[in-house]
Amino acid sequence: MNIGFKIVGYVAAFLLSFLLVPQTYKTFKSKNIKAISSYFLYFQLITTILWIIYGMGFLIDNSTDGIPIVIANSSLLLNTIFLLYLKYQDNNSQTVQN
Repeated sequence: MNIGFKIVGYVAAFLLSFLLVPQTYKTFKSKNIKAISSYFLYFQLITTILWIIYGMGFLIDNSTDGIPIVIANSSLLLNTIFLLYLKYQDNNSQTVQN
């Protein structure tokens, strides 16, 4: 692959890695998870898992082209799991209060 495309891939992966960080931080600090759709989180979870599997295919074929895909989507996966955890905690606390 052309080095220019690889650079674009790594820059995009770097930026993608931080895509959910501001939302995750704001949600954690404010303890307000209600505005985030559960459907969005589950869809994001499935999407990132599929992207990681796709990126791993490159690595299995001994190509480093999948590294940015795996790194970026692993970061998104961790943020998504954390947001799902906060959503689950919020739903459980509302159930207990009622």
